[in-house]
Amino acid sequence: GCHLNTQEATPESQPLKLSGPTENCFGQSLNSLEAYFRGEARREDIDNAYACVSGALETFSSYGRGAADQDSFSAVELRTFLERYFLGTVKLNDTILLELMRVKQALLGGAIDRLTKAEITRLNQVLDTLRIELQRLRPYVGILNQRESKSGTAIDAATLEQALSDFNFSMDTIGTLLGQSKQPYRLENLKTLLLEFQHLYSARSDWKGPDWMAQKLPLLEATKAMLIKPDGGSIAPDEWRLLFSHVGRLYGLYLRFTYSIKDRDLFYGEPLAQIGIGILEASQVFEDAIASQGNGKIDYDLLKAFLKAIADTEAFELPLRISTISDLLEPLLDRILNPMVFTGTGAAGRRDNPRARMPATGGRGIQTGVRAIQGGLTLVNLAQLRESLFGWIEMQQLWERVEKDAVKRNSKLAGKPIPVKIVRALWATYSPQHREAYSDLKSLLDRPLPMATYPDGRLMMVPTSSIVIDRKSFSGLNWKRQVVRTLSYGYMSDPKAQRMIGITASQLKLAFDDFWALCQDLKFLDSSDGDIWKTGFTIANIFLPSSNGDDRMSFHEAVDLFVTSFAAGVISKQTIRVDVLANCTHLDLNAGGIPKVTAECWRTQFRKGYQRYFSSIPNWPARASGWGNDDWNQFFTDMEKAARKPFNKTGPNLMASEMDRVVSIHHYIESLYERWDSNGDGRLSMAEADKAYYLLRSTLKAASGFTDDDEVHALYAYLLTFGKPPESWSDKIYWLWWKKHSDEWEKRVSADRVMLTTIFGNLASHL
Repeated sequence: GCHLNTQEATPESQPLKLSGPTENCFGQSLNSLEAYFRGEARREDIDNAYACVSGALETFSSYGRGAADQDSFSAVELRTFLERYFLGTVKLNDTILLELMRVKQALLGGAIDRLTKAEITRLNQVLDTLRIELQRLRPYVGILNQRESKSGTAIDAATLEQALSDFNFSMDTIGTLLGQSKQPYRLENLKTLLLEFQHLYSARSDWKGPDWMAQKLPLLEATKAMLIKPDGGSIAPDEWRLLFSHVGRLYGLYLRFTYSIKDRDLFYGEPLAQIGIGILEASQVFEDAIASQGNGKIDYDLLKAFLKAIADTEAFELPLRISTISDLLEPLLDRILNPMVFTGTGAAGRRDNPRARMPATGGRGIQTGVRAIQGGLTLVNLAQLRESLFGWIEMQQLWERVEKDAVKRNSKLAGKPIPVKIVRALWATYSPQHREAYSDLKSLLDRPLPMATYPDGRLMMVPTSSIVIDRKSFSGLNWKRQVVRTLSYGYMSDPKAQRMIGITASQLKLAFDDFWALCQDLKFLDSSDGDIWKTGFTIANIFLPSSNGDDRMSFHEAVDLFVTSFAAGVISKQTIRVDVLANCTHLDLNAGGIPKVTAECWRTQFRKGYQRYFSSIPNWPARASGWGNDDWNQFFTDMEKAARKPFNKTGPNLMASEMDRVVSIHHYIESLYERWDSNGDGRLSMAEADKAYYLLRSTLKAASGFTDDDEVHALYAYLLTFGKPPESWSDKIYWLWWKKHSDEWEKRVSADRVMLTTIFGNLASHL
């Protein structure tokens, strides 16, 4: 008894024998903790582990007496007692003992080298709260540690919601509890404690839980700095509650994504509802975080440090390079999600400098647009982002209404695509909350040539009366519409006045530069596509159903280009590249990591599968059905001239992106015939071609150097007749006659798709 009270050494005699369920129980408690995080612990395992630690502390407090003060004990005295009666073979070295006392000091106050009986009482209260929360979460550990996700186990939606609700409650409870601490606590001390705790398992298990948590502390530090305030390495007493609350909600969002959104159809039903919940949750977290920062924003440096910590800790799989995401922060926050504010009165000006921060011009009656410098994430950014995302969500939900209303009209439409005529009629009757998104889609659906795709993503190039729209087609149109609309806001000088008019070539170049790295990360483009924005601008202005030939890429043109490019990509990636790469010798890799092949082998494979590749554009296979070798060779020569990159104009090899362009060119030319071949005979007469002349006039002027409109018009008719400009001496002599006899043009012009291919090849450098 004297030994227990004084902790004096008794080398010659046996120490006091303590018996009971808590004797030498700590080893089993370590096993229980491991089992808990593996999702294998029983309720009694948690209670027993708590009873072990709590019982040891209570026994020590009740029967022990410090050598210097009977109501307080040194850290060494506590260790001696625990090792003798509770720890069994587990040994606490000086480092872990010191770190445990640091935790005690942070939570309970007092000296770092002593523990009082009053502190032991409060410590047991803390441990009991932790026990209750551990028991609350025990049924869901497999969900929370993603073990269920990795095993492929299906999780009931109600179970997931209960798990997330309980997890958030526990995090709030623990955060509030820790918020009663007495002084700041540094994460570097927590790292040391975790690593030392890991050593306790070195001889008993291969579990690496403490080590895993230690590796994630830099992410916790960056998260704390971003969501609460800088100096993420130190947690003040009043920061614990917010930290645990924010981390709990963010991790809950990640779990929601993992179980309810990832690898599922995101556009309808439960996953779509989960996205909406996630948007609201994330918005609230970042609103609170902005308020905590005290300057009205989360600075770029804090956002970038958080992104870097995600990459460094490898906590999540990222489809993009962190450098790419970091570089996108300013375009997104200071431009795209930063609405322009206008000063002055009167009609809006057309000052096309989207990067201007202060008015370049002004005056009475002129509105001047200004974007205030954000310098980070602000409430304005969050509001703009929410508006965009919920506009997209509401349109998806509106389509579900279209499906139901269409079946009410005609029960045979259940589960089938809906004719565009019915879609138009139903859409016109709705009055949703997000009117801009709604009117955007209405304008796209009401066009003479609406865009629609087959379920596999290929473009539906049929008469408007035959167009039907299904879920996938609508979803594709809606998200592409939203991307085009959201991006365009950041690069127009007046997003409201120019909403449908669109952006200039220089504005498109700014957008392209900002998102160039993103397109490469996503494998949409490779490093040899640096000038593709020019081609895209020209194509959008000439060859698509909504092209108007002006100095801007309009909203409709941008959507058409986007939809057409993705549809062409389906054919290219799923068929042509597969066949070509499977049957042709792989040469050196291009900038995107895809092998080059010989042009000869590509031609062989392309010709072999041509009818299958373009079955969704039946006019092309029909035209090619009677071709001989000479026809194919000329076709391939023209296509290569149009598709090859400037640095690869000739030569034996082709790159994947050049093969892709051939597919796109088929779509561009077909769009011209859909729009301008009014009698459907597969040929453009002079009368039909004249209706499209305004689209090509500027391009022909640039290509020819002609300034006289009559000469440009004559060249247009000449190209439609012969496919190429006059080059030889005899051609030039004939050209002189041709210009003066416009009455002959109608007799001679009859351009089929092959002729357009030749023209496309000859004008490629100007397109």
